[in-house]
Amino acid sequence: LAELDLSHCRMSEAATLSIVNVLAKSRPAQLHTLRLADNRLRVKGAHVLLDALSAARCPLRVLDLSANEICGGTTAEDASFGEIKGAAARLSEDAQVCRLDSDGLCSAGARMARGTGCYHVEFEIVQATDGDGAYVGVIKADANKSSYPGSDDRGIGWRAKGGVRHLHNTVDLGGTLASWGQGDRVGLMLDTHTSELSFIKNGVMFEQKYAVAIDAGMYFAVGRYYGSYVVRCLYIHQLGGNETMDYGALDRLCAYIESPANQLQELSISNSQLAGVSKFSSGRRNDQGLVRLLEAFGHDNCKLSLLDISNNDLSDPDAAAVLSVSLRSHSRVTKLKIHRWWVPVQQLASDTALDLSAQKIEDADATLLARLLQTRSHLTRLDLSHNKLDTLGAAAIADALVRSGTPLRDLNVAANGLRKPAAIALLRSVASCTRQTLRTLDLSHNPITETSAGGFDAEGLSGGG
Repeated sequence: LAELDLSHCRMSEAATLSIVNVLAKSRPAQLHTLRLADNRLRVKGAHVLLDALSAARCPLRVLDLSANEICGGTTAEDASFGEIKGAAARLSEDAQVCRLDSDGLCSAGARMARGTGCYHVEFEIVQATDGDGAYVGVIKADANKSSYPGSDDRGIGWRAKGGVRHLHNTVDLGGTLASWGQGDRVGLMLDTHTSELSFIKNGVMFEQKYAVAIDAGMYFAVGRYYGSYVVRCLYIHQLGGNETMDYGALDRLCAYIESPANQLQELSISNSQLAGVSKFSSGRRNDQGLVRLLEAFGHDNCKLSLLDISNNDLSDPDAAAVLSVSLRSHSRVTKLKIHRWWVPVQQLASDTALDLSAQKIEDADATLLARLLQTRSHLTRLDLSHNKLDTLGAAAIADALVRSGTPLRDLNVAANGLRKPAAIALLRSVASCTRQTLRTLDLSHNPITETSAGGFDAEGLSGGG
């Protein structure tokens, strides 16, 4: 066995551990690529896996453990249906499956109190015969049990046909969500610190967030208005409550990276709560894990050329620290992902003309890029078109270019969705530069005179002074 890819199988903790135990017993001496992203390895499974890889002395070059909760901080909650339910709800013997053939709802899991962490539930849609009448959502204890989540003011529901409802109406806040149906896996994420609700379809989270009034607590729930509806609750997890982080598995991984015999070149540990905070901004900051990773990353035996630590809610100083290590003279890193952008480390360190177009660069990545640009005194061309810069990112990059004193001749920020504040921030920085070498500035295909509400800003750029 040379390559094994079980990514996004969404296996339970027991199933994932079974796979790892098989690897431990077989000791695959030729294994060079192992991808286990988005499963439930967790701390215990990670220890078993890393022990097995070390014992087998396999030439592992690629390892993906993203979204496996290897840093602890996540606890499994009771995933049973039925604490709150209407008369129409029919439950399986183990209370993991709920059937609704007439109007009503049924809660899943226990009450989620304010300030207790971020809760994630995943449902498997076994049957949904009418997209207009099947719902998943959150409710309060006194919600109408004879209808669906979101039919009253005591909950919010995501309809199979698409859209999010509250008080029987589609919620405008956050926009319209896609539909779902039989065979899909749909999830909800409730952050009890920020009082925000997010929705997930087949492992992909939507950007929209919905404000909820948690008050005395909320429950995950399913509900039916039309058709036959059968749902299985796969799991409920609590992320970042009051529990402490367990960085034992991460420390074991770092020791593996530091070992002289290791051949690991590509490592992905995104969405692993490296700083004690989940990608949903839940939990308390604890930089112990990141500090340990930086030690391994900067070790003489580290052979990593690609590192993905995105979706760990790292701060700007965190990102700067990681980038600093990757730029050391003995570092072999060529690509680094901290937020959404794959940073071409070596290219940024040496090229005089940088083409960074269409690389999904947002403000967090732009702030990181700005730190690099401050030290680039020979950059002549920078293309940032077709990204997602906003005011903060555009201003940071422009200020960095001015500070560096670089003889920049061409700057392209076309098609970034820049509105007036961002354009003004950029132009002010460019205008303040005492060394005027800029010959071309491309701001095309940006809605500069369009307001956030879609209207027309009659003042244009003149309103910025």
